[in-house]
Parts: sequence; structure tokens; C-alpha cells
Amino acid sequence: MLKKILIAIVCTVIASAALYAVTMSHPAGFKVTYPDEWTKMIEGNDLKIMSPDAKAVMLFRVIEINSIPEAIQGLESEVKKIITKPKFEHKPQPVKLNNLPGLLSDGSGIIKGIKAKWLVGLFIREKNGLMVLGFANAEAFPAHEETLKGIINSISEK
Repeated sequence: MLKKILIAIVCTVIASAALYAVTMSHPAGFKVTYPDEWTKMIEGNDLKIMSPDAKAVMLFRVIEINSIPEAIQGLESEVKKIITKPKFEHKPQPVKLNNLPGLLSDGSGIIKGIKAKWLVGLFIREKNGLMVLGFANAEAFPAHEETLKGIINSISEK
């Protein structure tokens, strides 16, 4: 199933590349592209972009990591800080995205009292891990899923 998700991510980016207009560089050495109609917000050390209907959010957080096993543990720990009772549909799987090693997973849980579905990636560059958590309330998720996948797939080195 996760392989199907990965294939869908690649196909989504190819099909929707024209929809993305804003490319942003993250200080940790990553670059990401997202739809120009999404709103960018900075909250502490987190960067968030939100869909125009405010039902989907992509959160970017840098965490320090040294290895893939440490990344898996760090990813699960970070997800639990945001999502109450997270249910990982698939265990984090190693991937290579735009020459960046990383992990991808998906799941469901409660975010601020609302049932949500989510996609998460952790991409590694030197000792920095960029956690990317895309989520939406469970009812709105299908409408935003392809865009969230496209944003994740756009991540590369700066």
C-alpha cells in the first residue's frame, strides 16, 4: 500500500506541477514548493502553510537526527506532540526523494479535538531532519490529499 502511495506522490507532482508557484528555501537547507494561494505562517520554530479553505495544513519542523533509526523514533515522537492518539496506517518506510534520504508514513488521529487524516515525511540533510506533516480534518482530507502529496514531493536540497 505504501508503494502505491509513493507512486501516487510522484504522479501527482507531474500532473500538478503547474499549480505550484511559490518556492521557499528553509534555513535548514531544504527547498519546498507550494500553491501560491496557500497562506504562510510562522509559529515559533514551525513554519505552516494553510489551504485557502483553512481545512488543510502543512507543517514544517526541523529536528536534529544522526541516523535512520533515530529518525524513525524522532518522527513518531514529533507526530505525538501534534496528534492525539495517532494511528500510523503504515510504519515509517525509508525512501529517497529528490536525492534526499527520508521516511514516509500516513495515518489518522485527533488534532485539536478534530478527527484528522495525515501524511508525514522526514527528510534528512546532514544532521538536520525536516519533518513535514500534512493534515486535514477527516472529511476534507480527500479534497486536499493530492496537493499535500505534491508539496511533500517538491522537497529538495537548497
